[in-house]
Amino acid sequence: MFHPTEAYRFVSESIAGRCEVVSLVEKDYLATLESAAKAGLCGGILYDALQLRCAEKARCDRIYTFDITPLAPLLVGRKNVAAWIDTYDAHGWYVDLDFTFISDPLQASPKPPAVGILPVFFKRNVTADDQPIIEPVSVTIPVEASQVFVRLFTTGHGASPPSNCDEFCRKNNRILVDGAPAWEQVPWQHCNLVPDRCREWNACGATSCRFDRSGWCPGLTACHDDEPCDQDIEVTGALPPGETRDVLYEIQNIAVGGSIPAYWNYSLVVYWY
Repeated sequence: MFHPTEAYRFVSESIAGRCEVVSLVEKDYLATLESAAKAGLCGGILYDALQLRCAEKARCDRIYTFDITPLAPLLVGRKNVAAWIDTYDAHGWYVDLDFTFISDPLQASPKPPAVGILPVFFKRNVTADDQPIIEPVSVTIPVEASQVFVRLFTTGHGASPPSNCDEFCRKNNRILVDGAPAWEQVPWQHCNLVPDRCREWNACGATSCRFDRSGWCPGLTACHDDEPCDQDIEVTGALPPGETRDVLYEIQNIAVGGSIPAYWNYSLVVYWY
């Protein structure tokens, strides 16, 4: 917890001069509570509703939330949470992260907490030279399991066309189980869907914002396909209950050379019910 003096200094020096401060007045609180009551919402989710009210007043293009309910087993006890941001900015980055825990069954996620979970890969800056030395990970699924999923994020980078363009060129990605493809797709997002505010902060200009990319776009949630896109992929057939298999992630034909080396970032978590 911040001491009040430290909190004021942090807000005044680090936030107030760089971010827009949105104030809520009495009618904002009353309108938010009324809307929440009509929807049958209560508890900590009201804090999220107030944040949405602030965003509405500031005319935000969009609000992003992400359902991590299947990963709830990782949030037991005291945990350290960190953010890693790939994109360089001379002024650095601010990260604001809130967890909303909901006990009301009527507000619960359609995806329940997993019975078991295993983080398999969290790889950054994987180049053509790096990929061959990445070892497969042994994954054992309990015999009691009935469904197995992976939660996957994968994004391609490198922008020295024509040959080194993994950010803007289509490259096939595969989940390999015991060396055989269990899933494969070309991660691709159409970036004409990005918010208009992109032009205000994108260092390369608004035009760059709208170039289609390998699994990501500025201002959109990374995924292997256009919105709506589900990062959870069922792999029960490839990772059957009661079996142990070797899992590897592969990007085919990562480019070599160029002034900006081609590389990929990806994470893969296996969970089961």
